[in-house]
Amino acid sequence: MSAVNHEARRLEAEPRVGLLAVSWVISGEAAGPAFRVVSPQAAEVELRWLIDVDRGASTLIVADGSAEHRLAAGTARVEWDGPTGLMHLHAAAGQDELVATLRDESVLYARTTVMERLGIPGGRYEVRRSARAATPGGASAPAC
Repeated sequence: MSAVNHEARRLEAEPRVGLLAVSWVISGEAAGPAFRVVSPQAAEVELRWLIDVDRGASTLIVADGSAEHRLAAGTARVEWDGPTGLMHLHAAAGQDELVATLRDESVLYARTTVMERLGIPGGRYEVRRSARAATPGGASAPAC
């Protein structure tokens, strides 16, 4: 019975999140010409998972600063851990997956399969720490 009460408290504590973005910035050299959207001379490429938490939807986007290209769309699922304030995010779009853990607006951990599939050389690519998603007017929307 205490597990049921704990679950009820967790549900009450879940904030309305809206839109999140988990993204990596990769050098143009590492990304390779096939990964660039418009400019083959781009200094860097952004790989972005855009997550609509409320709708349970995900979109995988690649951008090079001058243009964006949608690679795939899919689903997203969030698991809240109320006592720790952690949000565990699982997204799938096409052949690719994202697993991430966030607290407030910070990405604590993120892993995706898309880099390997697109032929980006192995190594460590740092995820952007903020999970704010830009709104159509260019302003940032709070992540959680």
